[in-house]
Amino acid sequence: MVFHQTQRRSKQSKTFQNAGEVRSNLGLVTYCGRFIPDLATISAPLREVTKDAAPWSWGTEQQQALVQTRKRVAQCCTMAYFDPAKKTEILVDASPVGLAGILAQHNASGELSIVALASRSLTPVEQRYSQTEREALAITWAILHFHLYVYGGLFTVMTDHKPLVTLFNNPNNQAPARIELPKTVKIDDIRTATQQDDILQHCINALVTGNWDIALKRPNAQQKSDPLWSLYKIRTELTTTTNRDILLRGTRIVIPHALTQTIIDIAHEGHQGITKTKQLLREKVWFPESDRLVEKTIRDCLMCQATAMDNTRAPLQMSPLPKGPWLEVSVDFCDLPTGEHILVVTDDSSRYPAIEIVTSTSARAAIPKLDRIFAAFGVPQVVRTDIGPPFNSSEFENFSDYLGFRHRKVTPRWPRANGEVERLMRTLKKTYRTSIVDCKPWKQSMYQFLRNYRATPHATTGIPPATLLFGRPIQTRLPQTTQQ
Repeated sequence: MVFHQTQRRSKQSKTFQNAGEVRSNLGLVTYCGRFIPDLATISAPLREVTKDAAPWSWGTEQQQALVQTRKRVAQCCTMAYFDPAKKTEILVDASPVGLAGILAQHNASGELSIVALASRSLTPVEQRYSQTEREALAITWAILHFHLYVYGGLFTVMTDHKPLVTLFNNPNNQAPARIELPKTVKIDDIRTATQQDDILQHCINALVTGNWDIALKRPNAQQKSDPLWSLYKIRTELTTTTNRDILLRGTRIVIPHALTQTIIDIAHEGHQGITKTKQLLREKVWFPESDRLVEKTIRDCLMCQATAMDNTRAPLQMSPLPKGPWLEVSVDFCDLPTGEHILVVTDDSSRYPAIEIVTSTSARAAIPKLDRIFAAFGVPQVVRTDIGPPFNSSEFENFSDYLGFRHRKVTPRWPRANGEVERLMRTLKKTYRTSIVDCKPWKQSMYQFLRNYRATPHATTGIPPATLLFGRPIQTRLPQTTQQ
């Protein structure tokens, strides 16, 4: 009797009565999503009826989608273990409502074995992309999704959209910014682009011959808006390599016009502001009208505009700098909506930041992370914190006695007393929000920001934090000469 009753309920449950029941079913199916090909596309009609603004209706499309998802869940999809020694492929596809990716490898017989499946639905904005943009978005999303497997190795991306082969394999083609990968610019890329840049070739010839007359006879060459005129004005600072394939202004590389936007995008990784991005570029490279192009790029950056805060205050009275780097540090927690926390440690002298991600703000969770940071950079003389529970505990007092640093507590309920680390936390939260808006892994975005922040001259010291702390500049993804 129980068996028949269960059967009867199963038949009745093939359709749903409200959006809540559909959401519950989608949650169960999504849990198995890594084993279901094209799940985002198949389940699109079911997601439509779960939207808050949509009136409840159950039709043929929803019923077919329900049958298909149940059928896919019931099917067995055999997965293989990932082997770094095997040839790897990422197969991607895009529909009007979803993206799909398959990570596969060639087995001993040459056949493809599936390692992982992935899919996601498109946002309403992404659904309005052209088909070429959706197919390109599938490539960038799949590579980021399978980053853990393919990073640092060779792999092939397979797509059924032929135009993308030309778009991604030709460096001279400029893809739309919303689908383009931020490729690292290498010295060889700059050499190639310099040889193809008419303006830079005129400039290099003028430097070698010492005669600018031929170059300046070009149409509009003496107008202030012409890039060659900008080069002519700084001609005494310019030099070229022996092979005449790279132009330098002092120790900074002059970037060809074809690569300027890519360079700006790389410098803007982590979404630093206009001033910081300009300072980072000035450390490594130069090109005409760089300031104007940086300002335009950042003002057009949707993530920056969506997350920027307008909260101006009177300038703070700055405390005197310590006598040397890593003698005094400030520590605090940055709370995230995920329930995780970022333990932030900032050197009060060099402004060099170090972070650790923790799941609790207790002293027991914080002390091992601080111990690891102090093991890497040395034990400071003074550690400045607020009077929060982890720093006001007997465990932290014992920790300070053990390592021998002096624990200084700032004024209660006055965050600006620990202003440097508080300001950095605001920037870290902005980086987190921009990564969420941009649908990118927030932890990776955090490390991208730190890489650029540590190499950018600080507003207070005028020197990059890493240079002050280590006594040398650190390498970033921007191209640079071997000596700085």
